[in-house]
Amino acid sequence: MALEAWIRIGQPLEPVMDDYKRIFDAWEAGGIRGLVFGRLTFADDQGAFTIPALPAKPEAFQSRGLEVEKDLLPSDAAREKCLHAMLDDAKARGWTVLIFCPGGRTRYKPLPVAEDPYRAVATAAVWDEIFSTFTQVDGGIMDGWTESAYELEYHHGNAVFRELSETARSEAVARGCDVGRFERGQRHVSDRFRALTPAQVRYYGAHGVLAEMSLFDLDEDAIYWLRWRRQDGIETGRAVRRRTGQISAQAAVGQRTTLGGVFRDDRPGLSGLGRDR
Repeated sequence: MALEAWIRIGQPLEPVMDDYKRIFDAWEAGGIRGLVFGRLTFADDQGAFTIPALPAKPEAFQSRGLEVEKDLLPSDAAREKCLHAMLDDAKARGWTVLIFCPGGRTRYKPLPVAEDPYRAVATAAVWDEIFSTFTQVDGGIMDGWTESAYELEYHHGNAVFRELSETARSEAVARGCDVGRFERGQRHVSDRFRALTPAQVRYYGAHGVLAEMSLFDLDEDAIYWLRWRRQDGIETGRAVRRRTGQISAQAAVGQRTTLGGVFRDDRPGLSGLGRDR
C-alpha cells in the first residue's frame, strides 16, 4: 500500500482560503494529495472562532426527534462562498477531502440518555447537516471519537483516574456498565500506580504483558475497568454506524481506537487517514 501525503488546515481557515490557489499549487508540487479542513468555524472581529461556516439544517435534527433552538448565530456568506470555492479547487485536483471534528450550526436538546445512550442520534444529525452543505467532501474525521481518557495527571479534562461525573455515570449505566465494579477497578489501578517501587518495576517491567499484569496487580475489577474502556468505544462506533447508515448521503462509518472516520460510500477503499491502494 502506497502512502499519500495529506494536510490539515483549521483555526484559522482564512489564511489558506484567502490565497488557496497559490498555496494549493505549492502543496501539490510538494506531493500533497489530500486535504482535511476544520473545525467548521470562521473568526469573528475579536479573533474568536464563533461564526459557523455553514447554514443550519434544523430538519436533520427534528426528523430524528431532537428539539432545536432558534438560530441566532452569525453568518458570513462571503467566507462561506470562498470556502466552497477552495474545496471545489481541491476536488478538481483529484484530492481526497475530509472534514475534521464536525461542529454543526444547529443548537439542539439531546434526547434522554435512555433513548440515545451513545449520542448516536445526535451525531448522525450533525453529519447530516454537514454533508448536506459540503457536497465536495468524501467524509470526515471525528476528533476524540471513542477516545478513552489517557492523562495520568489532569491537564485538559481527560484524566484516567478522574471520578465519573453524574452525566458520565448516567450514560455508563444506560450503556450497561456495572459502575460499582468499574469504579473499584479504576481505584485499584490508581492505587497501584501510586504504590509502585523501583524494585517492582525492575523485576516485572521488562518481561512482557503478563509480567506487567503482575506489576500492576490486575484483579478482576481492574480488568473489567480496562475492558470497559475499550468495549465502550467499540459499541459507540457500532451505534453511530447504524445511525449514519440512514443518512440520505449514505455515509459509512469506520471506527478507530482514538480516531473515527465517517466516509461516504461512493468512495470505496477509504480507511483511517489514507486511501488503500
